[in-house]
Amino acid sequence: MTKIFISYSRLDRELVDDLSHELSQRGLDVWSDRNIKAGEDWWEEIKQAAEKVDYYILVLTPNSIASQSTNFEMGVALSRQDEAYVIPVLMKDVRIPHHLSSLQYLDGRNVDTSKLGEKISEIIKNKESE
Repeated sequence: MTKIFISYSRLDRELVDDLSHELSQRGLDVWSDRNIKAGEDWWEEIKQAAEKVDYYILVLTPNSIASQSTNFEMGVALSRQDEAYVIPVLMKDVRIPHHLSSLQYLDGRNVDTSKLGEKISEIIKNKESE
């Protein structure tokens, strides 16, 4: 099953919860930090998950661009481009960071979550049929 890691700022959790649910409904395996149990090293769990996926969805908002954790996750995603596919998704107006500027982003601003899930699912389906 296709494994997906969504990189986001906790301040944008509502946006991501809806998107994650939409992708799961489409049969995609979305790793969630909500699965981290009390007492576990949350940072270690995130690092391990980020290194085992097929696709990264980088949710771009002012909050995610400002987050140290999210920037680390973006770095992991970019370092694994030979093994995994990176999909930047612009969710709110923000200047695209230089290290992501070579990747075409998906514009998720003012797009219904259902439609956005459909677009991402389609990108993944097309990529897997290559």
